[in-house]
Amino acid sequence: MGGTMRLGLRPTVFETDSENWSKVRKLYGGTGKIWERHRHRYEVNPELVDRFEQSGLSFIGKDEKGERMQILELKGMSDLNLESNFVC
Repeated sequence: MGGTMRLGLRPTVFETDSENWSKVRKLYGGTGKIWERHRHRYEVNPELVDRFEQSGLSFIGKDEKGERMQILELKGMSDLNLESNFVC
């Protein structure tokens, strides 16, 4: 199992349309790209991303290739609701 573990400092790129509403992005000073340390084996199944987004979930942070979902935020919520693949 160790071979599947994602370790180390990795970039996360924010979706451009998240600039005006994302609370997570505001916490990072509005920047378009952040670097965070990862230590996990879990990822979102790419085949399910469209279904999640159609249900109102917004994957606002992805890896540089746009293949791995890194930050999930619920748009329009008054509280901060997020999930990340790194320690915030």
